[in-house]
Amino acid sequence: MKSILGKYFYPCLAGIILEVIIVFVVLVRIYRTTSSLTNSIYDFFVGNAILRSIFDFISVWAIVLGIIPFVAILLLFLSDIRKARRKRALNRIHDWAQNAVLMLSDYRQRDSNLQDSPSIRYEGIKVLLDVLEQHRSTALTEAKVIGGELEAKTQAAIQKIKAIEAKVDQHNESAYNDLRILQHDFAGVMMFTFELLQKL
Repeated sequence: MKSILGKYFYPCLAGIILEVIIVFVVLVRIYRTTSSLTNSIYDFFVGNAILRSIFDFISVWAIVLGIIPFVAILLLFLSDIRKARRKRALNRIHDWAQNAVLMLSDYRQRDSNLQDSPSIRYEGIKVLLDVLEQHRSTALTEAKVIGGELEAKTQAAIQKIKAIEAKVDQHNESAYNDLRILQHDFAGVMMFTFELLQKL
C-alpha cells in the first residue's frame, strides 16, 4: 500500500483516519436512540466535558471536516503534477540549449578551415540554423510553461537565430561573429534552466 501511494501515504492515511472518526461520530449520533451499544458509546463521550466538546464539534462540522482531507490530498496531487510538468519543461529546454551550444562550438571550430570558401560557409551556417530550429516550437511552448526570465531568454535566442538567417541570406559576414553571441545566449539558457532545476 505504501509503495503505491508513495510520498502521499501518510497524508492519505491521516485522511482515512479522520474520515473513519467522522463516520463513527455521525453513526453514534444517529443511532444512539435506537441501539443500546451506540447509546452507551454516546454516554461515554457525554460523560467527559472534553470528549463531549470534541464529539459535538465533529458531529456539527462533519460535512466540512469530511471534505477537507479530499481537498488537501487533491491539492497535493495537483501541486506534484505542476512540479513534474515544470521539471519536464526545464529538462527539454536544457537539452535543446545544451545541444545548440555543442553544435555551435563544433561548427565554429571547423569554420576556421572554411574561410576561403564563403559559399560553403554560408551553406554550413544555414544547415546548422535549420537543425537548431527543428525544436524551436517545442522549446517556446515549454518556456511558456515556466514563464518569466527563462521565456524571455529562450525567445531572445530564437530571435537571434532568425537575425543570423537574414544575414546569411544577404551574405553578410557579421553572421559569423553572431554565431559566437548565439552560442553565449544558448549557454545562458542552459545555465538558467540548470539553476531552476536545482531549486525544484
